[in-house]
This record gives sequence, C-alpha cells and structure tokens, in this order.
Amino acid sequence: MESPATRTAPQFPSATPTAPLVMNDADAAPLIGISVHTIRKMRSQGKGPAYIKCGKSVRYRLADLEAYLEKQKVDR
Repeated sequence: MESPATRTAPQFPSATPTAPLVMNDADAAPLIGISVHTIRKMRSQGKGPAYIKCGKSVRYRLADLEAYLEKQKVDR
C-alpha cells in the first residue's frame, strides 16, 4: 500500500484551446447552429442537448452536443 506522501492525484484529461472538456451555452450554441437564446429556451422546456449543472452554472460536453445533432439527423 502506498503511503499518503507517495500517492498521486487522479489524472484527468486536460482541456485544450480547441477541445474544452465542457463549455457554457455561449460556446455550445454556435456549435449546433442555434443562438444562445434558443439553447436556453430549449433547456427550460426540457428539450435540446443534455447538459450538466454545476451549482448555478450550466455546462455542455462536446459528446452530448454531437449526440444531440445525430438525433436530429433525417435519413431520406
């Protein structure tokens, strides 16, 4: 067993300027082609992409935005 002095903190993937782990609605909305007002309205109506609540903050994961767009796809 490791002593407390030799233990290391868990390693989480780091965000990069081009691929943040999570983003706010102002960053997420343009990625799916809608306005900030629309993404907020959709969220209040229980629609739109999945999101994460951190206290009062709302965050979106890129994977959830991609999943939302995939659900909107219309095959012809």
